[in-house]
Amino acid sequence: MTPNKSFLERAVEIFTRQSEPKVKPHTRKRSLQLETLEAREMLSGIGISTAPQIVDEGQAAIIRIERDDSQGELSAFFELDYRNSGCYYDNYAGWARNGKDFDFLPGTNEWSYQGHVKFQDGQQYVDITVQAKTDTFLEGDEQISLRLINAGNYWGDRTGVSSNTTYTIDQARSSTSMTIKDTTDPVTVRVVSVQNGVEGGVDGSVRLERDNVENALTVYYKLDSRNSGYYYYTNQNPPGWARNGTDFEWLPGTDQYDYDSIGQVTFAAGERFADITFRVKDDAWLEG
Repeated sequence: MTPNKSFLERAVEIFTRQSEPKVKPHTRKRSLQLETLEAREMLSGIGISTAPQIVDEGQAAIIRIERDDSQGELSAFFELDYRNSGCYYDNYAGWARNGKDFDFLPGTNEWSYQGHVKFQDGQQYVDITVQAKTDTFLEGDEQISLRLINAGNYWGDRTGVSSNTTYTIDQARSSTSMTIKDTTDPVTVRVVSVQNGVEGGVDGSVRLERDNVENALTVYYKLDSRNSGYYYYTNQNPPGWARNGTDFEWLPGTDQYDYDSIGQVTFAAGERFADITFRVKDDAWLEG
């Protein structure tokens, strides 16, 4: 039979139990959640593994986006440089236009230069195909610039986007670039004649001539801002300057939304001359 503990022994035992540190369950749970979030961030890092590339018109190139793990679905977002925008009124020299100089990238359209890709469960990388288009425009080499962005900076179309969009971006691999080389043969174009127009039925014209007639060729020209029909200039109307769309019909490729008043004329294959025709309007105003 175990002898009864003395009063002093029992007092020491109670004091010892009360002095032991207590760990609250919710404190341990918070610590575990923090560790889980940190591990998830480490496993969800993404980056671009493709170096800058150069392709000819008509060729395709691949931009590869990789992630550190392959567990679960994940949507990642990217954006082009704003100068690559496919918006109809944007045209920056030296910059390829989305949808015009290359096919629209996934998730992008003529209004948005931001897009997205999706990693399927078990997939560690996805490829964006950049298909350069062939044209007959003498534009020079043009650049494409693409960078990764987080979901919070994405304002484009979310059709097909995964519910999981949480990741970190490896800043050392956050962007890449591409150059589309212009393969159009150089052509010299010059103005060879000008015909003035007259109200009442006589149209004006500017005749262009080129030296190389092998292929079809589209030439761009720009009106003086004082000839612009852009709505901003509707109250300007400088005296002595005919307005596009008001005093003569809209020139091909221009309209009231064309701030720069850039038109175009096309030479057919084998054709040496092309005319820009100014179809003069008749009115009852005494304008000079």
